[in-house]
Amino acid sequence: MIKTSRSLSIGDMLGTGVAMLRRYPRLWLSLYLVEFVVAAIVAWVVARILVDQFGTLPIFDRAVQGDLIALLNVLGEGRSSFAAVLLLVMGALGGYVVLSWYLIGGANAVLIQRPEARREVVECFGTGGAATFYSYFRLALWTVIPHGICFAALSVGLSLGADSLKYAITGGDVVRAVIFPLIPVAALYWLNATAIDYARIELSRRAGPAGRPDRASEAEFDDSTAAERPAIRSAKPLSAIGALVRGYRTVVTNPRPLVHVLLYGLFFASVSVVYVALTHGRPMSGATGAIAIFAIRQVVLFTRYTGKIVCAGGQVAFSQGRS
Repeated sequence: MIKTSRSLSIGDMLGTGVAMLRRYPRLWLSLYLVEFVVAAIVAWVVARILVDQFGTLPIFDRAVQGDLIALLNVLGEGRSSFAAVLLLVMGALGGYVVLSWYLIGGANAVLIQRPEARREVVECFGTGGAATFYSYFRLALWTVIPHGICFAALSVGLSLGADSLKYAITGGDVVRAVIFPLIPVAALYWLNATAIDYARIELSRRAGPAGRPDRASEAEFDDSTAAERPAIRSAKPLSAIGALVRGYRTVVTNPRPLVHVLLYGLFFASVSVVYVALTHGRPMSGATGAIAIFAIRQVVLFTRYTGKIVCAGGQVAFSQGRS
């Protein structure tokens, strides 16, 4: 029997996320490989552009090794090439954002419906991603508003930090000047990102035929009491703005979704710190060093990715338990 959101603890959300990670390992590995291939193609194209333009210059070797002056000189001499690289990267990011609407929609569908057989998983993922693609697109248009507010707050924070930095004397003054103005921005982004996650889940839950509850909720409530059954809602159509409003209402009226995402953020940061500790100050030159740094980085990226899957599984569980 599934719990309502009022009785669902942070531990329950984490436990459900881990269970979903273990239940569909091939799906999550496939999605990670998609991200890896896209990133590898873009990185290869960027590397080819830079090597063809600067590969014969000794100063480029020094820039790659971390020489700041050499890097500035290379940037000054190859503005057109770096502009092309910037446009390429921006285009790739934009394309991946569009692709992610399908991937996230499919992943949410699997987490909600919880199919059993491999063929059912593939069908659920494909139909779920297609069913929510345009809804996610409309949601992305609406999220321009909260993202714009967040960007404005960032601009104000950077301006205040720059003013305080002029009078910074000690290292502590520098930290306070840089970090403190950005704390409200980080909190605002945390709120926005969590609300958008729940808005996507709400759209995915209502992507099926009208009046049909999601399969997981229907199955797990077969033995529920009449008092518990209000937690099962029919999949009534929901607009993108309606889903976004419900997302913000979820995070404003209950602290657990925010705490849950905060734990994922701390996990992400901890993995990053471990990565820096493993690589900082350790010479990794030559082919062996390149392979080592590549392997370590892939382990770090995959670990972060599994943390996100666990987080998404817990978010779906909380959304299904809402009355």
